[in-house]
Amino acid sequence: MKVTRGTGSIESSICRNHLKPCLIPELGNGLKTRLDVASHIVSDERLGEPRTNRELFDLLEHGGWIVPELAEILRKTVGFRNVLVHG
Repeated sequence: MKVTRGTGSIESSICRNHLKPCLIPELGNGLKTRLDVASHIVSDERLGEPRTNRELFDLLEHGGWIVPELAEILRKTVGFRNVLVHG
């Protein structure tokens, strides 16, 4: 089956309807794994006590674990995960 993105074809519709329910949970799980790893590092290294998930990446940045550019990207993934998982 050939899938052409954005054409409105039957193949594109099948792809959206069958893959989306599978991909969204997996993407959410991958993003949650980032939070879990960040939380472990922050806790193990005693970098502070984050009040929010985004603060995990602030603490990693200030602790020298990640560069500011990566911290910004990771903070944005927290918001994306919230929209993805909670609608």
